[in-house]
Amino acid sequence: MYWFGEQHHRWRAAVLIDGDGDLVPIPGHEFSEEIAYCAAAFFAEVPGAREEFRAEAARLRAGQDPPATGDGLLRELAECVLVLLLNSRLIDYFRDSPGLPHHRRTHRVERLSRDHFGTVLESNRPLRLITEDIAQRPIFTRHPAWQGRPTDDVWSAGGRSGASFRRLAPLLPRGTTVTRDTEGSIRIDTPHQRVRLTTRFSGCTASLPIEFLRRYAKVDPLDLRHGVRPYEVVIDIDAKPRRRAGLPATGPVRRAWLEDFLTASRDTVDVDAFLAAINWPTVAAVLHCLTPERSDAGSPNRGNRSATLGDTEP
Repeated sequence: MYWFGEQHHRWRAAVLIDGDGDLVPIPGHEFSEEIAYCAAAFFAEVPGAREEFRAEAARLRAGQDPPATGDGLLRELAECVLVLLLNSRLIDYFRDSPGLPHHRRTHRVERLSRDHFGTVLESNRPLRLITEDIAQRPIFTRHPAWQGRPTDDVWSAGGRSGASFRRLAPLLPRGTTVTRDTEGSIRIDTPHQRVRLTTRFSGCTASLPIEFLRRYAKVDPLDLRHGVRPYEVVIDIDAKPRRRAGLPATGPVRRAWLEDFLTASRDTVDVDAFLAAINWPTVAAVLHCLTPERSDAGSPNRGNRSATLGDTEP
């Protein structure tokens, strides 16, 4: 059952940056892996982009404020990943939804083109580049595999250099508009609801278990000079209904795409939901018990190595 009243959801994503100013993906965490992938694609085609990102990372490491909202490259990359995840989920939802027979799906749902995202692309450089047609990008057209080949049916592509192409063509209810508002958020207005996606990065570090970073992500968070630091990206998703009565029979199905996205993507974006999904609290407890310092804690030969507060032995 879906809830169509006003909604507010907040996801807290985590981004790891090492001492050299490079992104370090968290294995299995889709948002973290995708942001590193999109960054590599952007760096491969835009001269000076890697240096710009490393300079931004250096300012963060020095405790300086990040660029203003909308100007920071890390925030742009995070928003780029959010849009691409939504794009993929919308295509799957409306294509596979059993509540939309073919004739209704054809007339009540339309495929948006990249042109519908004009105001969004203007202020997001990575998204603008990655979704640009292959035929307009020399890094692809120079390769023999793409020379003279039609690209209208290509949905995604990549190369050894790190270059990436993703077709931005989500399915949404007919009459939907996508714009960027004056506060920098993305607005998706459908005939049934108004959805607002806001990506924020204030330079705050993310709160992640040290053992998770050490044992799962395989990084050293305690090396203050060269170690990896986790930063928090906040994503707010707000929705308001436009109509409450007189909806056609397929109205609920065509409004439930947001609920489907929230349910399917929360574990892939929100780092706390990801930790719960991989059952990290239980794993951490088992690892804690298996450490040498703990495994022999009950041994009669342990001496004073595990002395705790209150012990009186000399």
